[in-house]
This record gives sequence, structure tokens and C-alpha cells, in this order.
Amino acid sequence: MKLNTLFLTASLGLAAVAGAQAAIIFDSLAPYVGASGPVMYGVFFGQSFQTDAQAYTFTGVTLRMGGADTPGGNFFVRLYDATGAGSVPGVMLVPLTGSTDPALAGDYAYTGSQTLSANTVYWVVAGVSGGPGVYEWWMNASGPPAPGTAIGVAGSFDQGASWLGPEPMLLDMQVNADVNAVPEPGQWAMMAVTALGIAGYAARRVRAKANLV
Repeated sequence: MKLNTLFLTASLGLAAVAGAQAAIIFDSLAPYVGASGPVMYGVFFGQSFQTDAQAYTFTGVTLRMGGADTPGGNFFVRLYDATGAGSVPGVMLVPLTGSTDPALAGDYAYTGSQTLSANTVYWVVAGVSGGPGVYEWWMNASGPPAPGTAIGVAGSFDQGASWLGPEPMLLDMQVNADVNAVPEPGQWAMMAVTALGIAGYAARRVRAKANLV
């Protein structure tokens, strides 16, 4: 086996051992209950979620929307930390990519990447950056999220400059993330054996070439 092929095979094996696994870490999606958070220019709504003892990489969120009272575009979704006073949204971490005009009722996916620390509160915030658009983010009255925990819902009436809440409510959303897997002791041992084997093979190849000179 060529050395570069051996390295590639071993690298793929190590990646499989330490690879990330996709997971739903928060889910409050539920049938429409007759209430929603109207998102428009100047009026933002945020739904919190809290990680467990595991570190994750955020990959996206699904919002259950009730459509548009007034279509207009410029709808956005962002991920915030919870460093605001009283654990409300603080610093915007990453803007998410998805529909800017969720005019029809349904589920809308927004994607982005952000490392999530263990046992930490984060916020998914929806707003409108300008124009007449008014969009309804459905609320959940079916009970606590499963899985996940939250500290409530927050609202801003000045484009996120200040926040009210958190209030003990839920907006409909699902958070997806990759588990930042930490190899078990046995997996570390396997990786160590593999690395030593590669090093030994490379050393033998070098000595064999030297003897031929």
C-alpha cells in the first residue's frame, strides 16, 4: 500500500471516530393555537433555548410561521447570546440564511454555524429590517419543549436596542446542531495505536530506502 493511501485511510478512520453527530437539541414545534408573535420593522421577537452538559455546533433552526399579514420582505433570523440584562438577547452571534419573505403559513428553515457552549442560554431572534412587512411567528401552548429547555420569550420594540422579558411562553421552533463528540477512552486508544502504526510504517520505509543507497 502506498504511504499516501495509508495516511488517507487512517485519516478517514480517525475522522469517523471523532466525527460529529446531528441532533435536535430543542423542539417546541406544535399545532397552531390561535396566538402568534407579530414580527415587523421595529418589533423583534426572540425564543430562548438552553444547551445541556454537551457542547454543540449550531447548524440551523426551523420556525413555524403563520404567514404574512402584510408581505414586504426583509425578514431575518439571527442567533444571539444571552448577555443582555436579565439574560435577554445580548450580542448577535451569527445571521442565519433562509427566506426573507415567509408569506405563507408553514415551516421555514434558517441555517448558519456557531459553536454552542454547554449549559448556556441562547436566543433565536426574528425581525424585519425595513419596509411594511408583518409576519406571524406562531406560539406554542402545548407544554414544555421536548427535547430542550428555555427561559422564555423576549420582545423588543426598538429594533433590538432594548428587550422586555423573558416571559414564560414558547414560540414554535426547532434547533438543530452537531454534537461535538469527545472520543471515549477506548477510541483514544485506537487512535493512538493507529498513529503509532503510521509512524512505524513511515520509519521502516525511510530505513529501507536508506539501505538501498
